[in-house]
Amino acid sequence: MTIKEEYRYEEKDSNGVTVEGYRELTPDVYYEVLIQRVTKNLREYAETMEDELHNKSEDESMYYYGKNYNGESVRLTYIDKLDEITKYKVKYPNLLRQSLITSIYSFAEERLLNACSRSGVLMNLMSLTDYREGVRRRTGRRDTGIFLAKGYLRDCANIDITSFSDKWKRLDAFNKLRNCIVHELGNTNGFSYMDSPGRREGLQKAIDYLGDGIVNLEYGHLVLTDKASFEFLDTVNELFKEFYETLVKQIKIKESNQLK
Repeated sequence: MTIKEEYRYEEKDSNGVTVEGYRELTPDVYYEVLIQRVTKNLREYAETMEDELHNKSEDESMYYYGKNYNGESVRLTYIDKLDEITKYKVKYPNLLRQSLITSIYSFAEERLLNACSRSGVLMNLMSLTDYREGVRRRTGRRDTGIFLAKGYLRDCANIDITSFSDKWKRLDAFNKLRNCIVHELGNTNGFSYMDSPGRREGLQKAIDYLGDGIVNLEYGHLVLTDKASFEFLDTVNELFKEFYETLVKQIKIKESNQLK
């Protein structure tokens, strides 16, 4: 079975002339069209905003030069500019990174659920809705988001995304950060963690797993580094690249079996 869709392309021909038009959207270009195009824009946005904030924090009008005890020239900060520098070096970068983590996560979640729907159609499987209801009836579990997608792809499409090296584990860790940001504004001592030792432990494990190159704790609050957004984008790219490669193989196997 196929899904009738088109995507817009733009490329250079053998003479270096830019040509554009529409082509059929097939599984072999899903990664490029459905994932890579979006993550490329998110990366460019993150780079632009990080650079802008850095440049503002280095505005020479906020600094002057003096001498240290050894007579060497050092850059010093005007006292009345301290709050402004703190905004550009600390407050605004963390707000930017928090918003990027939530945006990237929302994109990854939506694309995973979309991947389930596409797999269902292409491989003639039960729908994601029917699968979710079946799980609820059998177990009482109400999985949602990436965890619902993980179960569906494993049980219906025979694709275990948790086996993709460390990609699923990293996505799961970013899920914990995202939940803390969305529900508690990054406060690890917030209400939703006070009476849930399991949730708190899961968050701490995620922080430890990702490491201080991505996230730190300051007075109980998440502080994301300038690498956090880019590491998350890499995780999403790698996970979906491997997933769509696996999906294409599964489709070919199913088609081959049907011809026997």
